[in-house]
Amino acid sequence: KMEFAELTKDISYLESLINSKEVMDSLLTKELEEVNKTIVTPRKTTIEEEVEELVVDKTSMIPNESCYICVSRDGYLKRFSERAYAANEGQLPATKDSDFLIGIKACDTLDTLLLFTQKGNYIYLPVYRIDECRFKDLGKHVSAYVKMDSQEDIVAAILVKNFNTYAFVVSLSKKGMIKKTSLPKYDVSRSSKSLGAMKLREGDEVVSVKVCYQDDDLIVVTKNGFYNRYSEAILQDLAVRAQGVSAISVKDDEAVAVVPFRKDGNELYLCSQKGSMKRIHIDAIPLTNRAVKGGRLYKQTKTNPNYLIKADSVSAYLSYYIDDGELKIMDVKDVPFMDIDATFSSPIDVKAPFSLLKSDMSDIITAEIVDFPEDYQKEESSILQTNLFDE
Repeated sequence: KMEFAELTKDISYLESLINSKEVMDSLLTKELEEVNKTIVTPRKTTIEEEVEELVVDKTSMIPNESCYICVSRDGYLKRFSERAYAANEGQLPATKDSDFLIGIKACDTLDTLLLFTQKGNYIYLPVYRIDECRFKDLGKHVSAYVKMDSQEDIVAAILVKNFNTYAFVVSLSKKGMIKKTSLPKYDVSRSSKSLGAMKLREGDEVVSVKVCYQDDDLIVVTKNGFYNRYSEAILQDLAVRAQGVSAISVKDDEAVAVVPFRKDGNELYLCSQKGSMKRIHIDAIPLTNRAVKGGRLYKQTKTNPNYLIKADSVSAYLSYYIDDGELKIMDVKDVPFMDIDATFSSPIDVKAPFSLLKSDMSDIITAEIVDFPEDYQKEESSILQTNLFDE
């Protein structure tokens, strides 16, 4: 009888635990108090009524992987694996018939791509945001990642691994305006739209954007073959949205390219709209003043004249992909050195129109990491910040 009474009592108590929240809470409180007395552990956190907003670095959750990126003039971007690139070695990624490649580049997913447009804007785009595609896919338009004018074309691309570098972005406009801005000023923590990179006058557009470093020489080249050469040091470090200063006099002419050269030099490569080419030793190009008409890089012919479409620093070990409807490869060493007052040579048969792409993938420029001088004072960027992760 006593055992039956105890079982009945236990059943009644257990039913009350199941059916009554108050009884259950009382039991839990009692057991937790006993645990607290047995295992004494001071609380390591504090309970507050108001909590600051938690900031999560989303990039810390993104794996840093090696890959390739591809950029076209019309603004199509794609990312593909090292395996896909190796499987298609010697071929160029697909583009639309009216489009051509700005370049291909090996990079990491945590790098940042800066895209510069002819309307004086730039786009800040982390590589990991670019969708991975097959090698022969067209890719996605840049407007799928940031808000921008649909009429803008890409004129240059710069790959940045670290904005904390003593490097400068040099922008040149068709009407001969030039602007030098330190690379760290282009860094933004968040960007969902294109940002101003150079103030342009009416009818003007950006034609060339390069990266230069302390004590580089700059050669500014025009369509009719005129040039100016001077040190980057004569240009002030301007704000990102500044207009710049006159680089060369372009009356009845237009600027085509700015080419930075280190003091140890390389060679200047020139190509005209007819596919005529020449190389010039950098030492054969005299220094000039800024904002003058400058000297000539080749002898112009009165009939069927040559107009420059390409000027770049090269070495003899470089090759070019030339696409005129048929993909060809031309070694730079096959382009003869010529005097500054000579005309052009024709090392390869090319049909206009055509596009040129460096075989070493340096058309997309990688900004080198260079230490700042001890007396350098960094300036804070004034760029409006918007959400990097906004779609």
